[in-house]
Amino acid sequence: MIVAKQSLTPEELTEIRELVEVCNNLEGIQLKMNWDMLKERKGDQTDDFLYCEDGRLLGYFALFAIQSTEAEMIAAVHPDARCKGIFRQLFHAAYEQLKQRTIPKLLFVVDNKSESATAVAKHYGGQYQHSEYGMKLQTAKIQPKRHDNLLVRRATVADAQFCAQVASDAFGYPIRPAKDASFFELPTRRTYVFCLGEERIGTMQVVLYPETQGAGIYGFCVDKHHQGKGYGRQVLSEVVQELLQDGYPNVELEVACENKNALGLYQSIGFEEIGAIDYYAISVQ
Repeated sequence: MIVAKQSLTPEELTEIRELVEVCNNLEGIQLKMNWDMLKERKGDQTDDFLYCEDGRLLGYFALFAIQSTEAEMIAAVHPDARCKGIFRQLFHAAYEQLKQRTIPKLLFVVDNKSESATAVAKHYGGQYQHSEYGMKLQTAKIQPKRHDNLLVRRATVADAQFCAQVASDAFGYPIRPAKDASFFELPTRRTYVFCLGEERIGTMQVVLYPETQGAGIYGFCVDKHHQGKGYGRQVLSEVVQELLQDGYPNVELEVACENKNALGLYQSIGFEEIGAIDYYAISVQ
């Protein structure tokens, strides 16, 4: 039976983690689950689909609609329950939800070491779009502070519009500003703003995972007028040092494979590639 959800209980999150762990161990992969987003579902959209039999979670399908023009999906089916149509049922339930919301494109997010996931994406007509490297901090390489007037600080609600605008410009799609001050006060999320003197020139988000001493870096961007000057390298080095001092040595991020400049930047700080994620797109009609 499929249960469609707008938010997940702690018990359901635990069951999903256990299911994902089984699947990861079977294929030696790392599903990109966006755990922070799952915990913070707002409860106003149906984005989670659970397939259960006899009280046991056998399949899970998650949608992540960060923008109005496309949604990403992650799915897992227990190895003992595969080839029984569970994924097909979950897919169709999620697909109908996307049609109702008039989201025109669905992206299959696939660990490129997973032959089964790649085969499923292609079976449903997925067309390869791009790939991203997953990177993890190995040995931090402290960078010299070359710009004395470059300040890294925590963002407040007064920075919300700037953060949304600079990220929208950098990533090429509209991002809604956070309107609630509590967003900037969440204990497991940090939003940074970088300033050159009084001028704000970039932003970054960090999600903390205390249970694993982990941290994920997202949305790292510098205004296009200030790129190529070493600001990003100094900022990233300072944030990494802060995370290490706060007890978060397991720092990870993602970068587009074709973005050689960013790849080189991350490597200079001490990040190394740990895998790659492929994206396959299908139209929702």
